[in-house]
Amino acid sequence: MDLTWTKGVLQYLSPEMRLLLSLKCPQLLPIDRSTPLRIHTFHIDPLQLQFNKTTFKLGIIRHFHHATERNLDSEGVQHDVDLFGLEKQSPEFDLTSGEYLIVNVAPKNTEMKSRIDSLNVAQMSKRIREIQGVPGKEAELMDLKNKILPFELKEEGEYSLIPYTHYLKLTVTTGNSKYTERVDYCKSIQDGMKYLTWKLLEGRGLSVGTLKMHAEGFYRIPESLSIHTNHLDVHLKHTDSLNSIFPLLADSSFPLHSVTVYQEAELHNPIVQSSQMIVVAPRAETLQLDRLNHHRVHIRWRSIQEDKVTRLVKKWVELKKGAGTMYTFVVHDDVDIASVMEEIAAMRGAKTDSGEEDNYLPRQVTLPISTSSKLCVYWAEEAEGEQWTLFLHIQDV
Repeated sequence: MDLTWTKGVLQYLSPEMRLLLSLKCPQLLPIDRSTPLRIHTFHIDPLQLQFNKTTFKLGIIRHFHHATERNLDSEGVQHDVDLFGLEKQSPEFDLTSGEYLIVNVAPKNTEMKSRIDSLNVAQMSKRIREIQGVPGKEAELMDLKNKILPFELKEEGEYSLIPYTHYLKLTVTTGNSKYTERVDYCKSIQDGMKYLTWKLLEGRGLSVGTLKMHAEGFYRIPESLSIHTNHLDVHLKHTDSLNSIFPLLADSSFPLHSVTVYQEAELHNPIVQSSQMIVVAPRAETLQLDRLNHHRVHIRWRSIQEDKVTRLVKKWVELKKGAGTMYTFVVHDDVDIASVMEEIAAMRGAKTDSGEEDNYLPRQVTLPISTSSKLCVYWAEEAEGEQWTLFLHIQDV
């Protein structure tokens, strides 16, 4: 097959199809890896990779020896288990050459975990007694008995009576389509994920619209992976999110088009400061808007905070902010829009465009900022009345 022709075909295949081909046709890997993979959204988790709408997920499944038994957890649990199927601490692993590690793990409280397990066992035992012999509760009863069985076997130390075997399972999901593969569970789930990640990503160049990383755990990533991205949405609670991800990003990513900010300390990071736009995450509700220096900010709070918006506008007037700055807010209640617009309309020099008579929301409020600029506050309806976008846009007079 002609190399140029093959590269051309690969370039126009969906990334999901290319990744599946790379798993099934190893002979294509050298050509495939040399052809950039274009992905709209790439979500990295410690035990899961999501490329657009296709997810590669690893889990440990329990397979009962008797066909009459129902198997639990179709996609498996995402932690290592002992012979009984109870969670155990993953074995330590050594970094190998060419491996980049991001550790985003909170300290484990084993005593608390033991107490929670004991409480769950007591609750399941009580429920089993309640529904034993009750018509229509057969499926629930079976599930409860299967869930409590590992605890009972471990308490009795009955290794020989274990009626199931554990497997490491890969589940690839795209919409309603699902592909699965399982292997013997003889290595840790971390090692299994490393094998899968290297198989899919080693030596690749990715062109990614939005890169996301949020979950707790160990991120084991090949150093040979190079990611060009426009939008960065990374929140790792137990490590320095932005500096941790920096080595994976290609130089061509900078300056980023946007970075999602989760806490005020991130505003001082050079990656954030150099980005063209920042996105304020719903959880970053304590962030003070009047401390932001960016010209383009998108705020995704759960509810709009009138006092912070008013303080921001007053600061713009005080500083005689120039044209070009625009802040947008995702709003889930049009009453919030009305409240903000009323606050700004009450400021000196503000003018209101009432809009249509049957709409109680003003169409626009205009406030002079300086002799050369004005603030225009307006809104747009999204999602058929379930969501709105509120704009604070400083324009030339």
